[in-house]
Amino acid sequence: MAKKAARLSDMVSSFGETTLHCPACDGFYLHQGRTEVFNRGEDENEGTHVVIEGDNVQTNRDLAGNPSSRRHGLTIHFTCENCPAEVQMHVYQHKGNTFVGMEYQDGEA
Repeated sequence: MAKKAARLSDMVSSFGETTLHCPACDGFYLHQGRTEVFNRGEDENEGTHVVIEGDNVQTNRDLAGNPSSRRHGLTIHFTCENCPAEVQMHVYQHKGNTFVGMEYQDGEA
């Protein structure tokens, strides 16, 4: 997956907010899909992983996929109206800092 910084629109919407851009095509019609929450104590091998997709909620102890190597993390999966890329936004913390990043994998056209 290619990594990019999260990019917000320079324009403010009629709702008074900025929009998130697709890291693959720079379009701004992203649709949220599956959301994953990772919660654990510092450097713990296990924690809580919550997956929300549609009306389904699953919980487990599997921290594989956590964007943070040491603490809490959040991943939101997106689809883009303008391109076939599979897009993920990650929010995670490390040493008191909170990071926001995007990843994408080109999809089939």
